[in-house]
Amino acid sequence: MSDSDSDSDSDIDLPQPLPAIHAAVRNLDVDALRRALAAGASIEETDVAGWTPLYRACKNRVYGVISRTVPKYWNKRISDRVAMVRALLEYGASVHARCDDDDDTPLLAAVMNKNFPSNDIVEMLIAAGADIEAADNADFCVLYTAAQHGRSDAVTALIAAGADVHRICHDFTALQGATLMRNVRTYAPLLRAGVATVALPEPDRRNSYLNKIAATPGGFPAYEREHRRRLTAVFTNKFPMLPVEVISHIVLLWGHCGDYLY
Repeated sequence: MSDSDSDSDSDIDLPQPLPAIHAAVRNLDVDALRRALAAGASIEETDVAGWTPLYRACKNRVYGVISRTVPKYWNKRISDRVAMVRALLEYGASVHARCDDDDDTPLLAAVMNKNFPSNDIVEMLIAAGADIEAADNADFCVLYTAAQHGRSDAVTALIAAGADVHRICHDFTALQGATLMRNVRTYAPLLRAGVATVALPEPDRRNSYLNKIAATPGGFPAYEREHRRRLTAVFTNKFPMLPVEVISHIVLLWGHCGDYLY
């Protein structure tokens, strides 16, 4: 942590002193968390905003009044946040607690920000029994939220855990929600899982990817196969000593076939 990070928010007056367990989470100090619990703190103790320690650990840094309770380096210390979530879960923190004005769960909080790339937290919450179909008080479910926020890794993990890819939130599928924010990277895992291709009117360029897939006979599976074939042909010419099937496999692993606008 750099000197510029270490000053965090020390110059900001908090509305009231944080409970010891929340101070530990705020500082990403697992040892302090253990001391607070040993001293009798509740793993579900809420702060002034009504957030549990687990919810705070899963939440990305936000701005405004609530940002006063988080250090400036919060989103940068990913491995420390993963360790904090792991410790809270080991101590029995509830993955079902509802927090914030939106009635979010920790899992909903964990999938909201595309600038926080760690999928470890999402997978830990799922493994701990988090409800993958939970929705906030506006009825936006976890998968829709992850797709709209560009979290392709979280979308993949949720689908693997059995999330309903066909669920409608306010007349939109998760795929349609992703188009609203131009999050192309979240399209492919949804399409692979069988979400209906949405062809939307031009000249809205953000939909050119989906329109191209919708126009492909056989839909996304055919589009993905053709993408892989074209890339394989390019590299076969460059590496004639390698068997075509080897190049095709490398392309599959490296090229993320179907994920991009080609």
